[in-house]
Amino acid sequence: MISCQQYDYIELVCMYHYPLLLTLTSGQPLEGIAGDECILIKVKDQHLKVVLTEITTLTVTVTNPHLTTIRFE
Repeated sequence: MISCQQYDYIELVCMYHYPLLLTLTSGQPLEGIAGDECILIKVKDQHLKVVLTEITTLTVTVTNPHLTTIRFE
């Protein structure tokens, strides 16, 4: 389970459709654009749903006033 504060960050990146680099618990990196609170991430022309509890780090890959990297535990 993720904390409410971490979920707020998920909502924020989805609201602004930020480009992201996610690292999953398996070690697999995913790079794409945040789409909704699943996270639905657009990778090239494909939409992938990512289970939030499978994310270890979320990095926004553009300069923004909100956040850069969040670590999920």
